[in-house]
Amino acid sequence: MNKCEIFNNRLRYIYMTSEKPTLEMIAKSCKVGVSTVSTALNHPQKIGVYTRERIIRTARELGYFSRGKEVSVKKIIIVADNYKDYFFGEYYQDVIFGIQNTLSQLMIPTLVLSNLDVDYSRIYDYDGIVFVGRTPPSFIQFVQKYKIPFVLAGHPYYDNHFPCVYQDTQSGVLELMSFTINCRHERIALLTGEVEEKDYAWNLFLSSYKWALKRNNIEFDDQDIYQSSYHQVEKTEIAFNQILSSKKRYSTIFCSSDLIACFAMMAAKKYEISIPKDISISGFDGIKFPRHLSPFQSSLTTMACDRERIGQEAVKGLVKLINKDSFSGKVIPMIPQIRESVRRV
Repeated sequence: MNKCEIFNNRLRYIYMTSEKPTLEMIAKSCKVGVSTVSTALNHPQKIGVYTRERIIRTARELGYFSRGKEVSVKKIIIVADNYKDYFFGEYYQDVIFGIQNTLSQLMIPTLVLSNLDVDYSRIYDYDGIVFVGRTPPSFIQFVQKYKIPFVLAGHPYYDNHFPCVYQDTQSGVLELMSFTINCRHERIALLTGEVEEKDYAWNLFLSSYKWALKRNNIEFDDQDIYQSSYHQVEKTEIAFNQILSSKKRYSTIFCSSDLIACFAMMAAKKYEISIPKDISISGFDGIKFPRHLSPFQSSLTTMACDRERIGQEAVKGLVKLINKDSFSGKVIPMIPQIRESVRRV
């Protein structure tokens, strides 16, 4: 073992025993002067990017920004790709509220970003990040590069390898499909929005749907999946008409979200199709509809999830990670809301 390895091991020991690391220790580990370390930590814009990032990364690894075994969390970042759409959207606004409300109760200041295209010197002294919604690979690469603790809120990563808090989609789909089939529906159309083949959440939803069919001896057919849009009511209207025109004569439509179910019910009203007399419809996620759409929500059978709790648990999990405790994620149960939009045939 060389002298550098011995010294770095000594630094790790200091951190684990809660002894405060010093500028001198960081400087020696990075093979730079103490003044350079001081500049990097206090005036990061005045030093070269490579040297600055190496010093800050070393300081973070040694626990320079935290004190003792129980870290006092100072500042947290909330990052949501396309934050504006999430904030004003029906699903993630509740998740974001849960995050911000919990941080407010803990008196932890927050920085909100729509992307991570920022200079690390701007955020190096933040303790961790909560990612809201679908998280791009570049965001994950950023936090891994700088070893920043993070938790995903609402949407698992592609392989669900990282700590995430999300709704129990599997149990929710199985329960709602069981109810639907027990109502003697066997000709079921699946109406969904935009999908990504590698997306973990979509694959979990689809595999659960297929499993529900299989255990009830109903054959799955790819032709029973109709794609619409989470953002354009016109595309849902087109897909709804395709379902009605199908020779399979579907008795019910299983929608991947309440919003799409709402769009379908709007189309049904437009074409004077009676729900559930002519065809049944169910949603999935239990979002809060705007006032002008509330008549549809009051009759919609769906599965709901406490989305504020998703945000709350994400913050609690992140605090655990910052304090060097384990947190692999949490699944929030879904609750059935049985209403008039699905009838027994």
